[in-house]
Amino acid sequence: MKSCWLYNKTVIITGGASGIGGGIARLLIAEYACRVIAVIINDVGLDQTIRELGENSDKFICLHYDVSRYENWVEIKNYLESHSIQADVLINNAGIFPLFERFENTSRADLEKCLNVDFYSVAYSIQVMYPHISRSDTPAFVTVASSAALAPLAGTSLYTAAKSASKALTECFACEHPEMYVGCVCPGFTKTNLFAGQKEEMTENKLISAFMSKRDRMVKKIVRGIRRKKRRMVYGADAKVMGFLYRLFPKSSPRFFRWIMKISKQRLFEDIFTAQP
Repeated sequence: MKSCWLYNKTVIITGGASGIGGGIARLLIAEYACRVIAVIINDVGLDQTIRELGENSDKFICLHYDVSRYENWVEIKNYLESHSIQADVLINNAGIFPLFERFENTSRADLEKCLNVDFYSVAYSIQVMYPHISRSDTPAFVTVASSAALAPLAGTSLYTAAKSASKALTECFACEHPEMYVGCVCPGFTKTNLFAGQKEEMTENKLISAFMSKRDRMVKKIVRGIRRKKRRMVYGADAKVMGFLYRLFPKSSPRFFRWIMKISKQRLFEDIFTAQP
């Protein structure tokens, strides 16, 4: 792996203590000798990540910041520079998934939180960290968006809008900076804690679980894509099917997806199809 451009790099990962982010952190440290700086808002999954790193835990630094606030990114950059740390890669992975429901029933608090975490954190981080990371010999920015950015899906209006915006921002930034590697990942449903708080645990839902990718498998695909400097990465059978059908049938495929959700009669989706007063 020493010949790989990722070897021995310093990588910032938002949401890097659990889920896909934690998996990426562990794989980069174990196989590429990277130093990982995880930026997290809470300690969920942190103990397990450190435990699994074992003797490599000294390569893992954890910073507690709300990545949806611009001023926190300024503090993160100042921390790096005051400690003479040159970051080479920024992976924007942090995200939240609101309840499946109609957009008009979304609370203002959920609206603002989802946009802040799923979009503004990406925008703020790139804008603030660009001057720092561009000084690296191998500057790179990677955004973990979602399959939701590939096609509209009933009940995910807010999440789809935020992830579509982060995908578009990343792709435009890539056009503006062909001199550096800028990649965007659109993973399908993956077995992580992203979906905590839903009416039903998604990993226990037979319909959803049938399409879900295992976290470690998804992590390996993402890291392999980054290693190869792929600009656009779509992983997971559901993501590929959604993207393919929407490109071919932009009018009928969203109705088809909605029909599948409705006839499934899953408790997870009941708020989408239940009339509100």
